[in-house]
Amino acid sequence: MAIYHLSMKAISRSAGRSATGAAAYRAGCSITDQRTGEVHDYRRKGGVEFADLLLPDNVPVMSREDLWNGVELHHKRGDALVAREFEVALPSELLPYERRRLALDFAREVANHYGVAADVCIHQPGKEGDERNHHAHILISACGVTKDGFGKKVATLDPIHCQRHKIANPTELWRERWAELTNERLQQNQIDAKVDHRSLKDQGIEHQPMKHLGPSATGFERRTGEASHKRRTHETQAKQKAAEKRYQERVEQWQQAVEKEAAWLAGELAIAQAKHTAWEERNARRHAGTPNRIIGMDQTITNDGRVLHRWGGTGPSAGKVAVIEKEGRLSAAGQYSGPKAAAMAQIAEARGWKSVTITGDEHFKALALPELLRRGIEVRNPEMQQQVGVWRNNQAKAVEAKRQAEEAQRRAAEAERARAQAKAAQEAQERARKAQEEREARAREEDAKIKENAPKEPLIDYRAVLIAEVERMTEGRAQCFEKDGCRSTGTVFAVNERFAAQDTGRLQVRIMDRTQVLVGLGSWTVETNGSLKAGQLRDGGRGLQSIYGKRVTEQLEQMPHPSPELGKGKGIGR
Repeated sequence: MAIYHLSMKAISRSAGRSATGAAAYRAGCSITDQRTGEVHDYRRKGGVEFADLLLPDNVPVMSREDLWNGVELHHKRGDALVAREFEVALPSELLPYERRRLALDFAREVANHYGVAADVCIHQPGKEGDERNHHAHILISACGVTKDGFGKKVATLDPIHCQRHKIANPTELWRERWAELTNERLQQNQIDAKVDHRSLKDQGIEHQPMKHLGPSATGFERRTGEASHKRRTHETQAKQKAAEKRYQERVEQWQQAVEKEAAWLAGELAIAQAKHTAWEERNARRHAGTPNRIIGMDQTITNDGRVLHRWGGTGPSAGKVAVIEKEGRLSAAGQYSGPKAAAMAQIAEARGWKSVTITGDEHFKALALPELLRRGIEVRNPEMQQQVGVWRNNQAKAVEAKRQAEEAQRRAAEAERARAQAKAAQEAQERARKAQEEREARAREEDAKIKENAPKEPLIDYRAVLIAEVERMTEGRAQCFEKDGCRSTGTVFAVNERFAAQDTGRLQVRIMDRTQVLVGLGSWTVETNGSLKAGQLRDGGRGLQSIYGKRVTEQLEQMPHPSPELGKGKGIGR
């Protein structure tokens, strides 16, 4: 599984760092800082698989030491930011040659885009680390590099400048480009793997992202075998996030339970309301035409002081005596019924009675009790206090059920409003995301059109170019040959971006692929397995001068030494 990683760091004097020290450490070579006189010697450092220096087009070749010393001398401030670094993870599925090509292609794009120098160093995985950890350090100058020297600081590499002017952050810009180049190279090599520069959240993956410990914490754990403070901190933060997630899940479950209970209570309330409406309709049909309110009664006072309450209106009971009132006592004429009990309770309420004693059979007491209690009139009967308590308890339950139903309805309404707001916010985010994708798609289409319409650079056959140069230098006397897996000893006297020419004696020149054999100018022994052994020119270049003419020695003196394995001045015909 290919792993994606790209980070961008700053090399600043304010942090006690220098471009010469950073370049020497990453390339595993020795560089003397001409500004401070400090010698950065990392030649004994292992793990450097490949190192090469890339410059913008039309910039003369210069050595690594000259480049970074020039950068240091160009910046005058004591807290100057002198360089920036891209650290990228190289897919372990690719062959070493393909990993070098990938890193060089990316560095070349960066160098040409900003007009800066790029120092590419590929490091092997650590002995005690992950064997798949192939990575590259791409050190770029903070200032522009031209054929006339060093220029101004590249502002578009500064994240703060990009934020102020609302332009693309360099890290975000090159993270996507690195993913594209990596996937293209994996596809070209028919490897079923892909990388993605987006975060796990943006990819829709529910997984806790891993934290980068860094070299200090990793080194501490290797030395002591104990977990570092940084790892413990990350684990504590991960546990806190997991606990917060579990709490949010419980809150959501509680909300769902409340909504479910609110829906059930709303259903029960609707059933109770339907039953009450049906009872009222049925009672109205039974007593149609029989008014049961005191305002619908006629009052007649007799000679003996009794008050006769007669039914008014129409119906079978119109004009008949219903309730008799005398000396603070109410009685019914004829058989007791629910409407008569209700009429007696309303008369008592109209008279302002606070408490009463109910007499009569159990049926009448059962009819009169709820009518009186509903109107706030206390019942003094000792034998009926249990029924009074049951009725009040039922009334309290009904009131509480109504309150809970109203509360459930309120919560349900709030939940519905919250869902509507969340849905509206999500739709707004989706619209913004689609608009951003459309803008990015249009920008990509415009970039593609610009690239398509741009003049194509002709392909260069570096092998043919080098052979033509060798023939020019030797005036056509040398014979060039190519052979892999063979041993040869001689002086490399001509190189270009891809190939090198080695004099093996008797006018025999071996053409070698520099991507397979990491060879530079000087005296070399190439073993059959491709390993190199550096040597000294015994005659100081006079042999080359006598064979190929003075121009060969001059070329060796003028060209820089690209290989970190040889020290400065070795094998260049001096």
